Amino acid sequence: MNIITGIIKNKLRVAGCGLRVKTAERIVHLLMVSTLILLIDACVSKQAATETEVVVKTDVKVSSPSIGNADRLLSFQAVTHYMQDNNIRTQLTGIITRINCTVAGNIHTGEALFVIQPQEAAALQKSKFSSQIISGLSDTVYSHLSGQIKSLNVQVGDFVQIGDVLASCIRANS
Repeated sequence: MNIITGIIKNKLRVAGCGLRVKTAERIVHLLMVSTLILLIDACVSKQAATETEVVVKTDVKVSSPSIGNADRLLSFQAVTHYMQDNNIRTQLTGIITRINCTVAGNIHTGEALFVIQPQEAAALQKSKFSSQIISGLSDTVYSHLSGQIKSLNVQVGDFVQIGDVLASCIRANS
């Protein structure tokens, strides 16, 4: 700034202006401040940043359902796979005496599915114990989920061991 002031003072002396040096310095300062204000003002955006609202319209066609007979019938060969396929297993060794479910039948949680007579009861049946004692020695396998029976792996009279899969159950909503 001192350099600019010195240059202006020299030019004024050379030009022979009758201005005082203090006045020249004030004019230089005033010009510099006004130039600085103009530069700052030019950098600031005078337009407010407003976002325009975008209206999204979807093409929706509303129609009422028609009731009538199907004109064509298409059939496809396919295999249905379900995400949740659960096995129902036995917890003891014995003979299946009753099955309370069918393939493609719906089951509910806590429903009695199979009655198994333990192998000890089968051994007692050969001896001369009363049938009341033997009938009380059966065990029931209950459903632990709701769904539909996909397959039955046993029949009445089959011998099963601990952990054998008695049936497969699927959840239709999976």
